[in-house]
Amino acid sequence: MPGSRLPHQHGQFRGQLARAYLGLIEDRPRFKEGWSIAGTTDGPGTALWLLEVVGWKPDATTAAAAESFLDQNKNLDHWSPAMRRPPTVGSEFTTTYLVLRGLRNHSPPSLAARTGTRTAAAGNGSWPRSRVTPRTACIASARCTC
Repeated sequence: MPGSRLPHQHGQFRGQLARAYLGLIEDRPRFKEGWSIAGTTDGPGTALWLLEVVGWKPDATTAAAAESFLDQNKNLDHWSPAMRRPPTVGSEFTTTYLVLRGLRNHSPPSLAARTGTRTAAAGNGSWPRSRVTPRTACIASARCTC
């Protein structure tokens, strides 16, 4: 369409992009402690997703956020949100998706082994299928007779 602009060309979007990256910069010292002002995973994960969408190249700041994900929820095959505020915050699926996407796009090569181990645990097929009850599986099936 003539005269149309891509979303990242609008001033408001550029402002949100800057806010996302500046938030990561501000939280970088906290990542080693396992937290950030924007939440342990959802805030930084959303920021990394936004940066990926606009073609932001991984750097030390995005790598620090990605590395912080590797130290969270180590005993689980997924990542849990730090808080539950439905409908926008609180889904283990969304949190895990944001983390996996952030790890895929912003982990430096030096973290490849750790990243591979954690992503394999989440991607081995046990999660989220392990959360499916027989009733849910039946309803999701094309042959459901319930």
